Amino acid sequence: MNYYNEGSFVAKAMEDLVKLVAILNDADLSPYGYDPDDAYETDGKFCLEIGERYGDIEAQMDEVADKIIKANLGVDFEIHYFGDAEGAYVLHDGVYECLGEDAYHLRQMDDKDLLREIYRRGLNRRICNDDIRSFMESELESQYGLYENDAKRAAVMAFEDSSAAFL
Repeated sequence: MNYYNEGSFVAKAMEDLVKLVAILNDADLSPYGYDPDDAYETDGKFCLEIGERYGDIEAQMDEVADKIIKANLGVDFEIHYFGDAEGAYVLHDGVYECLGEDAYHLRQMDDKDLLREIYRRGLNRRICNDDIRSFMESELESQYGLYENDAKRAAVMAFEDSSAAFL
């Protein structure tokens, strides 16, 4: 498969950037290696770009993310890949995701378009209904001392009965 990878790493502190560079060089993400001097500072953060990197780097990005998280570094990244497929490797606030094509496109979608699709599918009602059932369940547990499974069953029954009354 042919992939082109590009994106950036953002470190909150220079010390984190230095440790990030060591992690990136261990992962062999660049044939020339990285250097802390390759980074630039913007808004008090240190950015390091990755570009002109070809091939499937998923295993390397998994390893990089794992090491960043374990070292508790203040580093986020978003690396996009294009070619035979599209997607991204994203680390934000300590949560790593490898986004396939569908998830990647959802993330790129305009909010209005996404909301329009949610309404078209009727998911807005489903989300609202799930929230109402969840609220009813927690009230039945806390106010009436019902056990979790009993409260859940009662909430579903009560909600379905009240929904049917409006039909």
